Amino acid sequence: MGRYHTHANWPGGATVAVSFLLNYEEGGERSVDDGNANSATYLVPEIASVAPLPYRNYNVENLFVYGSRAGFWHLPCLFDELGIPFTA
Repeated sequence: MGRYHTHANWPGGATVAVSFLLNYEEGGERSVDDGNANSATYLVPEIASVAPLPYRNYNVENLFVYGSRAGFWHLPCLFDELGIPFTA
């Protein structure tokens, strides 16, 4: 911290600042519907021996999309209820 300390003049005399950042990423999985030759067959890289599917894998697509379809929208409501600003 050096010889001289800076003194922030934060609201309410706060001594700690907390920043909330919501990192939103859309799915990047392979899908025949998006023009790929095959669709993703798994959600974790440890399962690598599964053969590629030449058709849509609705199960994997649904699991990838859940966060953007349902999960994401709960967070802005929660932050709003608590009166906490955040960056997305």
